[in-house]
Amino acid sequence: MELTDLATIRALCEKYDFALSKGFGQNFIVNPGVPPKIVDAAGIDRRFGVLEIGPGIGTMTQYLAAAARGVAAIEIDRALIPILEDTLEGYENIRVINEDVLKVDIAKLADILGHSSIDTTRIYIMTTGTEHRRKIERLGLVV
Repeated sequence: MELTDLATIRALCEKYDFALSKGFGQNFIVNPGVPPKIVDAAGIDRRFGVLEIGPGIGTMTQYLAAAARGVAAIEIDRALIPILEDTLEGYENIRVINEDVLKVDIAKLADILGHSSIDTTRIYIMTTGTEHRRKIERLGLVV
């Protein structure tokens, strides 16, 4: 299923009665050349697990899963979960978590992200009033 195709996106939204939420700042990738370029530029390979925040309908998630050891995809919008279950079916190295990323204990994702990438000694990740310390071997950010 080509998730950058507008007809596919519209069909999924219609099938699951989904409408974009301005409150969540949702948008979808519609250029098929973008996801592979992002994966390539990030240098993602089987040595790394990826934490994806806001997978949407799973477009980037599919590309990330093809390149990485595993993907933990955190989606706050409950309405997108059935779509993600559909579009990510068959991917064994993806875990979708329906929660606010600020409330997720990243250390509990070590099995999919890799034990070597998470420790409790170096980088501070701030979450809703609580300080958590995590050692992150490598961090890439795409906005």
